[in-house]
Amino acid sequence: MKLFFMVSIFILNFSFLQSQNEPLNLRGIKVFLSEKKIEISGIVNMQKGLIELLATAPGGKEHESVMVLNCNPALLQTALILIGLEQGGGANQQGSDSPIYGDFVYAYIQWGEGKKQKLVRAETFILDQKSNRPMLNTPWVFTGSQFIQHYKTGEKIFAANVNGILIATYYDPSAILNNPLKERADDTSYYANPKVIPPKGTKITLILTLNPLEKKTE
Repeated sequence: MKLFFMVSIFILNFSFLQSQNEPLNLRGIKVFLSEKKIEISGIVNMQKGLIELLATAPGGKEHESVMVLNCNPALLQTALILIGLEQGGGANQQGSDSPIYGDFVYAYIQWGEGKKQKLVRAETFILDQKSNRPMLNTPWVFTGSQFIQHYKTGEKIFAANVNGILIATYYDPSAILNNPLKERADDTSYYANPKVIPPKGTKITLILTLNPLEKKTE
């Protein structure tokens, strides 16, 4: 698995040398190497209801994901490595409360309201139903998705490309980023937050960064 991503990074770094003044574009994922930041476009998919994911790729688990992001999951994992994150891991069972590990990354969501651009922590889009407050602010853990064996061919395939899982609030070993809080083991903890999330279909940009953007948020 590491060899696959290292070869990808070598090729991408070579391409980037040709145009150092522009962000690297990985089929819709903008990678700002000097700023250690990634931007991905998408849409609001849920404004209310029980969730297990903050974000999925198109065709993934859209029925329980706040956002749908326009990206290839394997390229998102490559982009995170490019900005300096090291993949970790965790248990192989969904909903496990076992420790997870990996580098941290901060997540923000940006969208337009009239002439104004709004920028908030991604956690504000998530409601903790037990406290009736937004999810606690936290960086997300780059556990990284796994290569799994195809049940028919035996071929190794990238799990997140199969199920589209990008960012999980309820722990999932197929997810690229996972929630580090204890609520990750409870699939009844989190709901979409209707007080903050704009209408379904609103175009958004997810920003993933090694450095907090607190001075720019509301």
